[in-house]
Amino acid sequence: MPTIKEIRSYYNKDAGPNIIRNLSRATAAYWARILLYTSITGNQVSLIMGILAIISSILFAFGSYGYILTGVILLYLQRNLDDVDGLIARYRGSASMRGIYVDLIISTMTGPLTYMGLTLGVFKMTNSIIFLTFGLLATAFSLLAESPPYLKHQGLVMKLIQYSRGEKLDDLKNKSFKESPLTAKKQELWKKYATKSLEFLGFYYSLFLLLPLAIFDLTPWYLVFYGITLPLKWLVLTFYEFKTSYNHLEYLFKPYQPK
Repeated sequence: MPTIKEIRSYYNKDAGPNIIRNLSRATAAYWARILLYTSITGNQVSLIMGILAIISSILFAFGSYGYILTGVILLYLQRNLDDVDGLIARYRGSASMRGIYVDLIISTMTGPLTYMGLTLGVFKMTNSIIFLTFGLLATAFSLLAESPPYLKHQGLVMKLIQYSRGEKLDDLKNKSFKESPLTAKKQELWKKYATKSLEFLGFYYSLFLLLPLAIFDLTPWYLVFYGITLPLKWLVLTFYEFKTSYNHLEYLFKPYQPK
């Protein structure tokens, strides 16, 4: 059986450090070492994470103090498992694109499920249309706010598939693939300031706010905060992705340019 140090060598080196990931990785290797004694796979760990997200949302929907606090604790447990699936898969040599897909599905569904469960629970507790409205906004935009870069990359992949098949190559004739200095400067400024700021509006960062609010029975204000900030995040990301276009990514088309 590998040591903790050996297991930690299987962390995804491409994932940049942040507070949430660092906290998760403090315990992930220990969880992975325990699970490596079993036959459980990385995808099965991801499935457990999905089940925890569903159970948490159901608990939130009951709208009582104890259930909400229990749901929050389960979400913290779920987040601590986030690096475990990858560690197990990479250690056993079973890492795959399918595993990445499953992991993305779980990550994508957890936020909206949480906001929806809390919205139902808070409405049950308060019968307030205001909190219901903010909760529905948070639910919808927790999904939409993450979509602009993914939709942009989807368009890029669609073009790459076309060009790899030899289709519409005339679009690339006489095309220059040099990134303009202005676009490069925008990219650098975005990475330096905006990306770091918007990162704190990500769902797993929100757990740092949800836990104290749940403890002090102030959960409705969690929905108010994210019902306001997540639509703003969506607007900023949508505008940014539109303005930067594909200039910084078009170098990927160069191998398919007709000679």
